[in-house]
Amino acid sequence: MKKITKLLFISFIIIIFLFSSQSKSDSSTISDNILIWIGIITKHDIIYQTENYFFFHNFIRKIAHFTLYFCLGVIGTKLDKKLLILSIFIPFLDEYLQSFNLGRDSNFFDIFIDLLGLFAGFLFILKGRKLIDKIFEYIHLESNNDF
Repeated sequence: MKKITKLLFISFIIIIFLFSSQSKSDSSTISDNILIWIGIITKHDIIYQTENYFFFHNFIRKIAHFTLYFCLGVIGTKLDKKLLILSIFIPFLDEYLQSFNLGRDSNFFDIFIDLLGLFAGFLFILKGRKLIDKIFEYIHLESNNDF
């Protein structure tokens, strides 16, 4: 099981760097297609660059940052908490490398969102595990009190 988790952890890092290596045009197209698919914007919004388009386009991109790093935090915590420390450097490297791609730049706010997602994933596993243990303990106590 640990080998699969390690592979998943490495895969998420690769996915993050693959997204960062895209040009601005390719990256924007993915965001636009997701927004069209879920029905938030239309092609009309994209063509005419409406206010609605800019808001949701930026919003979906920040959600993607948070989600990828949340998953990385969850997986890293399941493997070894030391990996979380190593993972802290990935957003910085990610944004630095992104600045070399056509039309892209580094953004400190993206690093902040990435770190927020990473720590949220870490806390989700840490606190979620304790919460689940308390729920099962409560259920067990309640079932013993019924008799």
